[in-house]
Amino acid sequence: MSFDLEALRPWTVTRVAEALDLHPFEVIRILATDGTLPSDLRLRPQDAARVVEAGGLEAWWGTLERQTRGPVLVRAVAHHLLDRGVVEPTWTRADNLFRGLEPEEQVVVRRAVNAWIRSGAMASRMSARGMELTVRTAAAAELLTLAELGTGAYSGLLEDG
Repeated sequence: MSFDLEALRPWTVTRVAEALDLHPFEVIRILATDGTLPSDLRLRPQDAARVVEAGGLEAWWGTLERQTRGPVLVRAVAHHLLDRGVVEPTWTRADNLFRGLEPEEQVVVRRAVNAWIRSGAMASRMSARGMELTVRTAAAAELLTLAELGTGAYSGLLEDG
């Protein structure tokens, strides 16, 4: 019989941050805001689970064909937002939109989200959970058209480049 002694040892803030694709400061901020930050900063699996829960961390992207082009990603992020009900008054962490994507894919999604914020289709705010985003109610139908058909007011974002 063998035991995994490493699993019994406390985790560092850095280890939890890397596992959750966060900055270590985010881990500390979430647990401090939640009131569950251990005074010795030694974390256990339940602390990591609390970061996920209290921080509202979600993994939106499953397996992607790594040759996914910009238009597919833009339509997919619109679909994810609406499918998860991230329409006023519901908010999600901004990094939920990017977690699991390759850096080049993140650039495409960030460009689309920034354009939607500038156009008023989305709103952003800082909260205790970090930067959060929501789709404006008035823009939900147009984003649905984009997600399903690739047409509509925001279809210009589908152009490559």
